[in-house]
Amino acid sequence: MKLSYVVWVTGVIFLLRSYFGFWAPNRAFARPIANVTDMMDSQNDGLPCSRHTPFLLACAPCCRLGLIGMTTRLFHISDVHFGVENSAALERVANAVHEERPDALVCTGDVTQRATREEYAAAADWFSQFDVPVWIDPGNHDMPYHNLWERFTRPYDRHNALRKAVGVERFETDDLVLIPLKSTVRSQNRWPWSDGHVTKASEARTCKELARFQSDPRHLIVTAHHPLHGPKIEGPNATIRGDEAMTNLAMNGMSAVLSGHIHKPFSEVRSGPGWRTHVIGAGTLSTRLRGGIPASYNVLTCAKGRAIEVEIRDFPQGCRLPHTHQI
Repeated sequence: MKLSYVVWVTGVIFLLRSYFGFWAPNRAFARPIANVTDMMDSQNDGLPCSRHTPFLLACAPCCRLGLIGMTTRLFHISDVHFGVENSAALERVANAVHEERPDALVCTGDVTQRATREEYAAAADWFSQFDVPVWIDPGNHDMPYHNLWERFTRPYDRHNALRKAVGVERFETDDLVLIPLKSTVRSQNRWPWSDGHVTKASEARTCKELARFQSDPRHLIVTAHHPLHGPKIEGPNATIRGDEAMTNLAMNGMSAVLSGHIHKPFSEVRSGPGWRTHVIGAGTLSTRLRGGIPASYNVLTCAKGRAIEVEIRDFPQGCRLPHTHQI
């Protein structure tokens, strides 16, 4: 009797969903819906895998009423360095994206090694396979190295073309908003030019965007290639104006900042007078390993009103499956 009642209710819910098109509310506002097919694809963004479909269908009305909590999951990758990429690690990440369907794939820069057209083509081919929103920041390796004229006159043309082809310009869910911060510059008054520099103009643009969400209870997550300040144990800050920018952005509502660059995953909480923020760094998916740290990526679980959970998945040499642990 009870089983037949459950089957009957599930059937009614399925019919209602088919008719009204409702779904779990925690979907991303990342791309325009052009037609019915796009609408169906948009509604399915973030579905973990087909075996969960009956459960999610039955839970959808409860989610609408706030009876079941939903979270946003981000796959955070960085420093892929197409040209010297780690093909095995990339294949495993791709499989995880297809199987687990995170709400978004976030790449915090250094997509390429030398910003060549061939490397950007390889990057476009890899990112284009995903049907989840892709967010891409520029890194210091993503500006032309050999074509100095292009580096100084049009440094981000190739990166912008990639982002336009496979990425999204905005991303937000019920739990979070992503906001970019440019930490790269075409040249610096020091050598090498690889480390970060957050200019006052770049900081001001991000602060202006943060101001749009003043008093918003969601996580306001800033993304940049360079850490505003890397792990505490590693000494002085290599990012020019990094400490100042972190303080100012946190004072303006930044709850977390995602970065890459140092090829080392980390997760730390920083604070100062009147501010507190979560700094999260992803490792590399290239063969350019440092200090014996294996290729890796992060999985972030975000829920409004709760601390962001960070999980690292790394790929030790010869390991077929990723090691998973919290950081």
